[in-house]
Amino acid sequence: MDETPGTIIFNGHNYNTVTSTVTGRIWLDRNMGATKVCDKKRDEFNSDAEYVTSQEDCFGDYYQWGRGIDGHEYKNSITTTILNNDLTSTNNEFILNNDSLTYYDWTSKDINGQIRSENWSKIDGTTVCPTGFYVPTISELGDEAIDLTAFFDTLKVPLSGRRNRLSNVFFYKGNTGYLWSITPFDNYNVKRLVFGMTGYNTSTNEKAYGQPIRCIKDE
Repeated sequence: MDETPGTIIFNGHNYNTVTSTVTGRIWLDRNMGATKVCDKKRDEFNSDAEYVTSQEDCFGDYYQWGRGIDGHEYKNSITTTILNNDLTSTNNEFILNNDSLTYYDWTSKDINGQIRSENWSKIDGTTVCPTGFYVPTISELGDEAIDLTAFFDTLKVPLSGRRNRLSNVFFYKGNTGYLWSITPFDNYNVKRLVFGMTGYNTSTNEKAYGQPIRCIKDE
């Protein structure tokens, strides 16, 4: 594992980089918004609750898919049921949506997700990742998770759970980890990585859910 300490400051947080022993790709050493690198794994604790108490600072923020840094991503952000009609709003509310007619999305714009995918792909530091980094594709995430031992030991990904688009409840903290990709699936869903200590899958989820992001360096 290659680490270069203290080289990146972004949105008030310090990040290092790690080099994957599986793919050779360079990643940030923690999820976006995390204040520390995970220093213990779930199997070192007797319960999900004990793990969360010890490691929650490495979980990071919970972004609605394709949305920028506006405060909605904080775990204690307030909520609203009013959809955003702009992709660049500074509204800091986490948007709840259980309406299939609006595709369970947080915005009424960009239904197929193409604009948001392109936005999260930028490497100029204007979206959710620092300059030179972007939100990975589902293939890039899957290429890492295929070796779970390295995934947890090198990238130190947390079992952070996710924020529900309907109830605002955080589900599966300490049990399951989630990471958004930039890969759209259909008008309702995009691809995300789901993982635990013994397995992973590349499934889909509606865009209004709140899930963490781990940024990868542009090659």
